[in-house]
Amino acid sequence: MGVLTWMTMVGLLGDSLYGFVLMLLMAFPVSIATLLIGIPLTPIVEAQSYDVRQVVYYVQLALPGVMLAVILFMLLKSARNRVVGRGLTWFATACVLMSGALLVLDDWEPRRPYGWPLLVCGLGMAAGLLAGRRVALSPGAKKE
Repeated sequence: MGVLTWMTMVGLLGDSLYGFVLMLLMAFPVSIATLLIGIPLTPIVEAQSYDVRQVVYYVQLALPGVMLAVILFMLLKSARNRVVGRGLTWFATACVLMSGALLVLDDWEPRRPYGWPLLVCGLGMAAGLLAGRRVALSPGAKKE
């Protein structure tokens, strides 16, 4: 999320709306909630100086992804919610991989190189999920 936030704010994706939509997709359930919370706060943020607004925008863009990561970690940690956590985590991984692939295959050539970091992050997420599953399935794994 940090990489996508940076690419969106700097303008590497061409239009900030493109990055915003990708973030909305990748952190889907939480991004809708933070979007609804952010709407009433918009007049307060707009009244601040430029530097403060920039920091608030960075936080607003990155916050859903960070919150989703914490929620998924908590779901995967408890044995009761592990199946739901795995499903949501694989969904998030698929969204990151799909977003990276869409950027790499985009018609606008200057945007294409910026899909590779998302593909690498998605592959890292998938590798971590597979490694975690392998550890959980090993005979010496501790049951909760």
